[in-house]
Amino acid sequence: AANQPGLPVWLGLSCDWNAARDGLVGCSFPDVTFETLLDLLLPMEPDAVCIMHSEVAQTTAALEQVRQRWNDTLGAYPESGYFVPPNWNFVDIITPDDLVREARGWVEQGVTILGGCCGLGPEHIVALRDAIPSTKPAA
Repeated sequence: AANQPGLPVWLGLSCDWNAARDGLVGCSFPDVTFETLLDLLLPMEPDAVCIMHSEVAQTTAALEQVRQRWNDTLGAYPESGYFVPPNWNFVDIITPDDLVREARGWVEQGVTILGGCCGLGPEHIVALRDAIPSTKPAA
């Protein structure tokens, strides 16, 4: 249904580590491997596939799996840290410099859309913009 109006459709996927922490599963779907989700969703032919709302290390692993199956527009907007209930105070946030270092690897994998999710702020986005000029700001 999303493809019918002819507008661009981006597929945003989130993932978690499995119980053994040696593979990925779908976020909120601990019994479904990330590979299975890709095999089910990529045939829907989205215009872009983005790994979102996933930790930085998970984002890197997920991008590797997507790239094995997808040769089109790819994006990454990870999260960092974790919340401390009940106030959603994020702690242990990746530094902008460390995010840039990770993002450079993602760009080498073909990522052209970069951003940030939970825990990342304007300073992270500015660092990405300034360090990786091949990306374009969203309109």
